[in-house]
Amino acid sequence: MSGAVSRAIGTWQPGLYTNITVDYESRVQSFDNGSMGLSDLRLQDAGFYVVTVTESAGSSKDTGFVLKVNEVLYEDLQYLSVSALALACVAGLLMLVMWLLDKAYRKIVAWRRRKQMPETDATELQRL
Repeated sequence: MSGAVSRAIGTWQPGLYTNITVDYESRVQSFDNGSMGLSDLRLQDAGFYVVTVTESAGSSKDTGFVLKVNEVLYEDLQYLSVSALALACVAGLLMLVMWLLDKAYRKIVAWRRRKQMPETDATELQRL
């Protein structure tokens, strides 16, 4: 029940539920003590519920409760896992590029050193 909409789920008489609404027909579980269970909850099931007990003499008593239904958004988990995978791929690619640049740098430094060395094999020794 909300401020604008009020729906009945069903009526219980000792040992039997009757007048169960079509929306709840396959989802209501009845128990011998008169309690009721609602399975397969949906977001539209959230709201304020009123339980009315009416005696055969005609007097009645109401009590209410609020049902809160939270939806687990698997899209959020999927988005998080895809984002983590994409970041891991970018990190791996950056590490590969850094490794290749380091290899290229070392080869260039070695090539420059070889280029600066004298062409002859003779080496002059100097006195100490």
